[in-house]
Amino acid sequence: MTFLPKLDLSPIIKRGVLEQSFRMIKLNVFTHKKIAVPVVSSYFTRRIKNNRKSLKTSFLALVVSSFLTACGGGSGGETTAQTQPTPTPTTPEPTPVPDTGSSKIIDFDYIQRSAGAVYNPGQVQTASFANASGTFRLPLPDQNLVGNMTISVDLSDPDGIKGVYYGFTGTTKVETLCTSNCGTDFHVTVTGINPLDHGVTSGNQRLELWVGDNPDNLVTVSTVDFNWHVTPITGINATRQSNTITLGWNPLNNYLRYNVYVASQPGVTPENYHTLADGQAFLA
Repeated sequence: MTFLPKLDLSPIIKRGVLEQSFRMIKLNVFTHKKIAVPVVSSYFTRRIKNNRKSLKTSFLALVVSSFLTACGGGSGGETTAQTQPTPTPTTPEPTPVPDTGSSKIIDFDYIQRSAGAVYNPGQVQTASFANASGTFRLPLPDQNLVGNMTISVDLSDPDGIKGVYYGFTGTTKVETLCTSNCGTDFHVTVTGINPLDHGVTSGNQRLELWVGDNPDNLVTVSTVDFNWHVTPITGINATRQSNTITLGWNPLNNYLRYNVYVASQPGVTPENYHTLADGQAFLA
């Protein structure tokens, strides 16, 4: 790794970043009806017994006519099946996909808003302002954590969620978990979170969970208190040869990769290294 001279390497002891991403398918039925054959009474039989041939002819015509009528026959004696129109298939509307993307840290003022305006506790609020709910599943309350941590959240808002954020109390930044199409119920688990990226130090911490909805309300729905400590990196050493500095440190158990940020002036962080003199990043 190549550096310029006079680099401030002290921040390296603060950076041991474990980067893991588990970014967790007519049938038409024609029925021939039974025909009731008319019964010729004895009265009519006596009147036409001298004309049996005519009777037989008339009776035959009657039976044939009735049969054709019952079967739906036309003048040609054939039945015609009606063709049913083929329904036009419809394509279901696609379900919007939540935009969880790659989370990023953004500036945040930690001020609740009602319909886009700053929340005033002395004013009557609409029902939509207070109908969001959520909780942290991880971290657990009063949990002791060291190094990178995992966050897991559950959220619900019947008005539709358009933004989910978490941040550390006392800071001016939050990290985005979803920025559009988040639905009315949202669940996510994120691993490999380094609180140093939020500017916090070892000690007692409080996480806040914020949700923005479609009526432009922005509210905090849950908090959790826990204890966090930075992972110490020991055995830091640097060897300089001409314009090259070789760095070394003791490896950490379960840590796979490391990022190093350097500059020739103090106060270097992953967010500001590119604004400092000789600022460079060596990413694993």
